[in-house]
Amino acid sequence: MDEEGEPTGFIDIVESALCFRKLDYHAISSAYRTAKSPEAYLTRRRSQLQSSFVSSEDNSTTLKFRPVGGRILPVSETDMFRRRFYNVSVPARVGIGRDVSASLGRFVMSTDFGDTPCDMESTQRHPGTSLDSDCDDDEDISTKYPGYKSTEDDSPITTVAAEELACIAFVGDKGRVQAELHAAYPLQLSIRMDESRRCLNLDCFEYKPSECVDLGCDDLGPFLPTERGWLRWRNGYHSSQIDRDDDHYDDSIVDDEWGMDDRMEMKAKNDETKNDDTHRLLIYCGISGHFAYSRCLRFRFPFENIVGIRLQVDDADNKIPDSVGGDATAVLILEVSRPPPGDAFAVRKVASRWMKENLLELRDDWTPDKAASGASRIYLFGGLAELRHTAALMAKKCPRIAKMLETISSETNSLREGASIDYASAPEFAEKGKPVQYGGAVKRTRSFSDLDEDEREELRENIKMALCRYCGAVFYRGYSGLDCIHCGSNRWTIDTHKDPIKADMFDGWIGNALSLFEAKCDRLDREKRGTILKRKVLGEANEE
Repeated sequence: MDEEGEPTGFIDIVESALCFRKLDYHAISSAYRTAKSPEAYLTRRRSQLQSSFVSSEDNSTTLKFRPVGGRILPVSETDMFRRRFYNVSVPARVGIGRDVSASLGRFVMSTDFGDTPCDMESTQRHPGTSLDSDCDDDEDISTKYPGYKSTEDDSPITTVAAEELACIAFVGDKGRVQAELHAAYPLQLSIRMDESRRCLNLDCFEYKPSECVDLGCDDLGPFLPTERGWLRWRNGYHSSQIDRDDDHYDDSIVDDEWGMDDRMEMKAKNDETKNDDTHRLLIYCGISGHFAYSRCLRFRFPFENIVGIRLQVDDADNKIPDSVGGDATAVLILEVSRPPPGDAFAVRKVASRWMKENLLELRDDWTPDKAASGASRIYLFGGLAELRHTAALMAKKCPRIAKMLETISSETNSLREGASIDYASAPEFAEKGKPVQYGGAVKRTRSFSDLDEDEREELRENIKMALCRYCGAVFYRGYSGLDCIHCGSNRWTIDTHKDPIKADMFDGWIGNALSLFEAKCDRLDREKRGTILKRKVLGEANEE
């Protein structure tokens, strides 16, 4: 455990379990850091409120974004500022095998594959895509990305905006179709680009912390995880250690059992050990466990649908402090001519006990009121640097979009200078056709005939290997007798993929943050530090 309360050993367990899913790993860490630091959460929220893009009836709860004010910025591919992988800055930790920036005191976490770093990242393959389309212009992917081994279940992806992405708004038909997704913590919302297929993916993590935690308070008991959270931690990241006799365990049944919402109890030997590292580890495990059982929801659409694009920056002095990000607020607006394609919406679990649930599956429109499938405009509110980079990479991959962005008055751009960008001005779709059906199933089963020669030979020679008769996957049975790790021999933990999202998951608000922060400042006032912290986070208006 380091000075910031980061459970380094347990974080490494999560990183190992999530493997190449680096964004998932960073998002879990971000959710934990946000939960244990109400002042960082409130500081970020205060910065958003200073933007002319945001209106709020109550500064502590409801946010409403609006694309007004500011100035339009032209963009070219030379405005890209990152390499192909997405770097995430996190508080520095010592001794866990990562590069440290001594000047900043922070890690720059990047994706790598084996012993060979790659300037890219990968994620679960989108349903309907194949290996042969993972790379541009018939280029060999092993040459383009040394050290990366292509598989049927994952493909390259480029995350272009996430840490400072605050809101995604879907608007259409003169403002009648409208929904906003707000991020409660950095990386809850992300923009990711499928470069070879010229598609933009909006990946949104359903989980948000139910409450903030003050790790410095006298009693951490009220913040310990529930029995359900602890059980989800074990099953999400320690599935290989599940007892044989417990292999028929059904999470959906146990989740409804009496007592699963009770807090865990830790009896301290004395007052000095009440707030030891064990309590902090348990809090992290509870958050990570609930995160594992939540979903990552995707909305995807091709560049060819885009007929208008505008990057507009807020001129207000609303830069986020260096401890959080430090960038001015901007909005990237995309106008599309037609509804998204039938494979636009997909869902996966973050860390299910059975591996097949962690693969993306097509679903119906999961956004509130199914707003995304009827939205002719998509508004992306976030940091200027990330959104400029997003537009620049789109320009690099698509000459038609590059022409729209090169000047603010391009005739090919429906969102050029002079065009209204108010929500109420969002048009109907220019191209209308037959209604699009979303949520079609994609067959993922395999059979012996699908195996290559090496797989067949291995299956014949190794009596510990088995071919699942339900999903066709080859898996290691060993001496344990455990079922197929891909599908659980046709049994699932909980099938929540089709459930609608809860309204409060993307409202951006953690309910007890302000009250917990006030209590923390009162406690710190004993050391004459609480009032100073309150001024810094909530503004000089709190100065007495």
